[in-house]
Amino acid sequence: MEWHKKVIIEGNKKILISGATAVCFFIVLTVWMYVTGKTFSWQSIEVLSPLPPWAKLWSGLTFSTTGFMLFHLGFYKELYRMIPFYLLYSLVKAIIWLALTLLTYWFFDFVFAAVNAICSFLYNVWQMAVFIAPALGITIGFILLTLLLRYVIKHQNTKILHGN
Repeated sequence: MEWHKKVIIEGNKKILISGATAVCFFIVLTVWMYVTGKTFSWQSIEVLSPLPPWAKLWSGLTFSTTGFMLFHLGFYKELYRMIPFYLLYSLVKAIIWLALTLLTYWFFDFVFAAVNAICSFLYNVWQMAVFIAPALGITIGFILLTLLLRYVIKHQNTKILHGN
């Protein structure tokens, strides 16, 4: 078993409990906003802040994603078979790595923008539901919390939470 799968399986119960705590906090915050009489206004929230340029150009990130995929597909072996001269092969490989790094750079910008847009939309829809029909919005929140807690209790002694 790979280390990251083992860590996720071992920490699954903590992750679910943290999620339940976050949902509870969100419900309390929503009720507080309703009780204080704040009006609804569409807001843009950023759950993920954009990475600085040096972090996006991190070559190790490229290696662990697209470069790793190309390696396992045998792309570099075929490239060396097509270009048997080592210096020319190294130059072409460096150009490919530069292209992969730039692709990863723009891909993370796109992913972060998409995640932030989705979270903003869901947050605003939730706030609008609470503003329009407070009882309905709060009830939906408690139903989601109940479903999450039922899932944790139901799978408390199973392989999903303990990894055994």
